[in-house]
Amino acid sequence: MKKQLGKIIVSTLLFLLALLTESFLASPFSFWLAILLFLASYLLTGGEVILRAVRNIRGGNVFDENFLKSIATMGAFVIGEYPEGVAVMLFY
Repeated sequence: MKKQLGKIIVSTLLFLLALLTESFLASPFSFWLAILLFLASYLLTGGEVILRAVRNIRGGNVFDENFLKSIATMGAFVIGEYPEGVAVMLFY
């Protein structure tokens, strides 16, 4: 339980740092830094969800909540809505 709470706290801090970087720094470097921070936060909280989705697909259970969350959040990243993708995984 403490390990999971630690992941959530670290991921939230990375998420907030990414939001601040994206909002207040105006340079190409800050854009890429924000994306890396969003991605780190996403993988920290959503990595297990993605792995469960892959395992369930292999087992024949494709359309479960893990798969749907993974597709929705990856879609958010594809269209450039990084905060949305991270927030879905973080609030789950």
